[in-house]
Parts: sequence; structure tokens; C-alpha cells
Amino acid sequence: GADSAADRVGFPSFSPLHTSLMAQHLTREMLESLEEAKSALAEWSVRDIISPGLREPSATIGCVAGDADCYERFAPLLDRVIDA
Repeated sequence: GADSAADRVGFPSFSPLHTSLMAQHLTREMLESLEEAKSALAEWSVRDIISPGLREPSATIGCVAGDADCYERFAPLLDRVIDA
């Protein structure tokens, strides 16, 4: 994956400092449903996508797509963030 720090298991512990769109829209059920998915080109996981928002709590967006396939594969999260 893109960042080994994102390989933590379980749902992230968001503090009031986590204000990103990712932190606002990610649910435990969503994370669990996306946990086994990998993008086709970069082989990114949902943990790779959310790692920027975990590392930087005050990030505006809080997630990043590793390749174009991420937008389809991780649509439950990325569509909400994009629409916000």
C-alpha cells in the first residue's frame, strides 16, 4: 500500500480535531465493506485512501485516490466526499 501507517486494524479513533470530509462520512460499516478491496492499477486499499486524513486531522478532504479505479471501487466513501 501507499503508507504502512494506514495498515491499522479496526475503525479509526477520530478526535474532535479530525475535521476532514473523510472523517465526517466514513462509517464503520463502510470501512468493513471496503476492507478487502484493492484498486486495479496502484493496488490501493481503503486504508491507503484514508491515511492522509488520519495523519493530518485538520486536512480538508482527508482522503486521496491512488488511481482512477479507486473512484469506482471505493465509491461508497469517495462519492460522499466529492458530493459534500
